[in-house]
Amino acid sequence: MTSTSDSGLSNGDTTDGSMSPTSSDDGILKTAVTIIPDRLYFVRSDTVPDARDDLFSFNTDSELVYDSFFDDFGPLNIAKVYRYCEKVQKLLLLNEEARKRKVVHYTSLTEDRKFVNAAWLIGAYAIIKLKKTPEEVLPQLEAAARRNIISFRDASCGPATYKLPLKDCLIALHRSIELGFFDYDSFDLEEYEYYERVENGDFNWITPKFLAFCGTCS
Repeated sequence: MTSTSDSGLSNGDTTDGSMSPTSSDDGILKTAVTIIPDRLYFVRSDTVPDARDDLFSFNTDSELVYDSFFDDFGPLNIAKVYRYCEKVQKLLLLNEEARKRKVVHYTSLTEDRKFVNAAWLIGAYAIIKLKKTPEEVLPQLEAAARRNIISFRDASCGPATYKLPLKDCLIALHRSIELGFFDYDSFDLEEYEYYERVENGDFNWITPKFLAFCGTCS
């Protein structure tokens, strides 16, 4: 197994997840919300969960990171969402086969920017893989937040003139799936990450007829 710094996995077998508050479990699960009952949880914590035979925890705050232009900090792009979904699917399968351990995604308690990106990832996972609606997902993420969830901001220099709430991101993802703009099973991760690089054009298709790309600069 890779180290925590390389993969986001803790040496104490901690994991990701949770959507509705738990009450019967001890330790880290006391403040977690349940994404998949008895399998996947989500929680805010600045300490690595204690090692337990029945628990596997992971953290993506330093693994899946947003590339900022100025003071913008997210949301993470669809390639990182895809990587996250693949990671969670593998962890669920691994821990279902090995001692049926619960998987817990823990994210920063004190840094709201890290939390909202983690919430976006697990919220997107719930929409893509669990077929949840934004209306089902958002209250669970708000419960995990313990306080108001900050909005993303635009990438322009200076004061933010546009705020993007997490709710709007979840609605947009859900709608894009309904319209067929995003299909998880046919998504080409390699192609997306190739063309998002500046040297290869820095562009991606938002819809079949709408191409977004970086503007010219001196």
